[in-house]
Amino acid sequence: MLNAVLTLTIIAGLCGIGLGMAGRRLAAQRDPVVERIDALLPQTQCGQCGYPGCRPYAEAVANQQAAINLCAPGGNSTAAAIADLLQVDPQPVDGDEQGPVVAFIDEQRCIGCTRCLPACPVDAIIGAPRQMHTVLSDECTGCKLCVTACPMDCITMQPVEPPLGSLIRPLPTPLTTRANPESRPGPLRHPDAEPRPGEVAVTPAKDLSRDAEIGSIPLPTQMILPLVDHRGLEMACSYGVGDRVLRGAVVTAAADAVPLHAPTSGEVIGIDKRAISHPANAKVKCLIIKADGEEHSAEPMPALNDPLEQPAGVILERIRQAGIRGMGGAAFPSALKLADAAECGVDTLVVNGVECDTYLTCDETLLRHHAAQIVTGARLAARACGASRILIAVKAGSRYAAAAARQAIAAEGGGIQVVTVDAHYPAGNERNIVYPATGRIVPAGARPTTVGVVIQNVSTLYAAYRAVVHGEPSLDRLVTVSGGSAAHPGNYWIRVGTPLRDVLAVAGEPQGRIMVGGGIMGIPITNREVPITHGMSGIILESPAESPLPEQPCIRCSKCTKVCPEGLRPHEMVSAIRAGVNVGEPAESIELDPLRCTGCASCDLVCPSSIPLAGALGHARDMTRARMAEREAAERAKRRNEAKKAREERQKREKEQARQRKRQAVASQNKSSNETTES
Repeated sequence: MLNAVLTLTIIAGLCGIGLGMAGRRLAAQRDPVVERIDALLPQTQCGQCGYPGCRPYAEAVANQQAAINLCAPGGNSTAAAIADLLQVDPQPVDGDEQGPVVAFIDEQRCIGCTRCLPACPVDAIIGAPRQMHTVLSDECTGCKLCVTACPMDCITMQPVEPPLGSLIRPLPTPLTTRANPESRPGPLRHPDAEPRPGEVAVTPAKDLSRDAEIGSIPLPTQMILPLVDHRGLEMACSYGVGDRVLRGAVVTAAADAVPLHAPTSGEVIGIDKRAISHPANAKVKCLIIKADGEEHSAEPMPALNDPLEQPAGVILERIRQAGIRGMGGAAFPSALKLADAAECGVDTLVVNGVECDTYLTCDETLLRHHAAQIVTGARLAARACGASRILIAVKAGSRYAAAAARQAIAAEGGGIQVVTVDAHYPAGNERNIVYPATGRIVPAGARPTTVGVVIQNVSTLYAAYRAVVHGEPSLDRLVTVSGGSAAHPGNYWIRVGTPLRDVLAVAGEPQGRIMVGGGIMGIPITNREVPITHGMSGIILESPAESPLPEQPCIRCSKCTKVCPEGLRPHEMVSAIRAGVNVGEPAESIELDPLRCTGCASCDLVCPSSIPLAGALGHARDMTRARMAEREAAERAKRRNEAKKAREERQKREKEQARQRKRQAVASQNKSSNETTES
C-alpha cells in the first residue's frame, strides 16, 4: 500500500515538473502593443465593441482588424489615447457621447430583483433579493449593461466629472527583470488619469514654437566660452590673449577629457571670469573671442569609411574628439557616458525624444526634420556602447515626430522600435523614462545602466552623427525660443558661446522673467551676457502673467515632498541650504541627499509659497559635486606625495645599505691584506 502511494506521488510530481517546463517553453510571447492597448481600455468586458472582451478587442485593434472607436464605456478619451499610442488620426466614438457616466438606481422603483447584479461585469452593484440595490460609483465603468437587464427601467446613466478612477488601471509590475531584456513596456495610461505620486499635470504651451520654421541667430561679434567641465572644475586654456583662433580649433589643453572648440574664427581678447547660467549666478573663467566674420576653419577631422562598421573604440574616440556633451541639460560628456555604459554591459539604448517641459520643442522639431540622421546616430551610439536594442521614446501627442522616426527606420531596414510614453511631468527625465520605455525599474539612487539601459538625447545623437560621419565638432545646437513675450517664437540654430543679448535681439524684448533651459527646469537669468552652452535647450521669455508670485515663507505643507519622483524632502533641504548647513558635504540621510535630485523642478510647480526650491537644490548639488571632485583631486595628490616620500625613503635606505656593504667589503679586504703581510 505504501509503495503504491509513493509511486503515485512520484508520478504526479514528474508530471507536474513536465507540465511546468512545457508551459515555460511553449508559452506564447505577449505582444507589447496589445498589452498597452489593453491597459487603456476600461476592462468592462461588456462586449459592446462586438468582441467577447477587452483583450480580444485590443488584439483586433493591434492587428488592424477593428476600429479604434468601438469602446463605448471608454468614450472619446480612450479612442484618442489609442490613436496617440498607434500614431493614427483619432476617431470619435459612435453615438451621442456625453462624457463619463455612472449608473443610478431609482430606489422608489427598484423591486430588488437582483437581475442587475450578474449583469455588472465589475461587481459595482451590491444588494440582495427584495432589498435595495446600490451602485458603487467609484467602481462603475458606465458600460450600461445593467440598464438593459433591469425589468423596471429604474436604472439610468448620469454624467460625472472626469476622471473616473475606475477607468484607470494601476501601472502593472514588469513581467521580467534585468536578466531578460525583452521585458514588456509599461502601459500608456488613460489621458484623464490623475498624476501619481511623483508626477505633476502641466498645461503645455508648445504650439508657440512647434510649427514655426527653423531659423538661425546671426553670428555675434563676441563669443564667450566657459572653461569649466561637467564637474564644475576649471579647464586649462591653450590660447592666450591676442592669439588668433580658427573655427573648430581646440581651445583647451590636451589633458582635458573632452575638448572645447572655438565656435568661430577670431582673436582672443580676454580670459576672465564671466557669469553663466547657474542657480547661484556663479562666475567662472571664460575665453572671450572677438569674431572676425571670416569663418576660417581649422583642419577638419578625417572622414571615416563605413562608420557603422567601425570598432566601438574608434566611434567613442571620434565622439570625444568632437567635444560632444549631453544636450538634454546635464552636458555630461557623451563619450564618457557611452564608455561607462559599455563597461556596465547595457543591452538597450533609449533615444530620449520626450520633451516634458511646457515650452520646449527643439527635440521634436529635430526629429521631424532630421529623423534619418538621428537614427544613424542612434545606431552609432548603440555600437559604441554594445547595446543590441534601440528604442526611440516620444511623448504622447508627438504624432508627426513618431511618424518621421518610423519612416526613417523603415528606410534603413528597421530594427528600431518607437515607443510612446505618458505626458505627465517629468516623463522625459532620464530615470523616469526607463520604466515606460523598457518595463524595467531603476532602483532609488541608481543609474539606468544598473538595469542595462543607457539614455541618449535626440540632439546629442544628431551631433554624434555629424561628428562621426562628417567629422564636424560640436559648435552649435537647436534651441527653442518661446514664451508669452517672445515676438518671434520658434527653434533656432545658435552657436555655443553666443551671448544671450544677441538672441534677444532676434526673439524680442522680454516683459517678464528670462528662463534659460526651459519653462520648468530653467534658471531665471538677469545678466544678458550669459553665453549659450551645449546643455541649454530653451530660452523662455515669460510674460508678466507667466511669472511667479513673490516668494513667501514656507508653510510646511509638504506638497514638494509628495511630488518629488526621488522621494526627497525639498523644503527641509532648502532650509538647511539657506542656513549654510553642510552645503557640499555628504548628506545625513538618503531623503536629504542633493545628489539624488534630478533637477526636474516638480517642487517649484506645486509650491504655494513660490519658493525657488529647484534652484537652491541645483546649487547644492553642483557644490557637492565640485567638493567631491576637489576632494578626489586632493586625495590623488596626497597619494602621489606619499608614494614619492616612500620611494625617496626606499632609495635612501638602499643607498645606505649599499654604502654599508661597500664598507664591509673594504674592511674585509683590508683585514685580508693585513693578515697576508703579517705572514
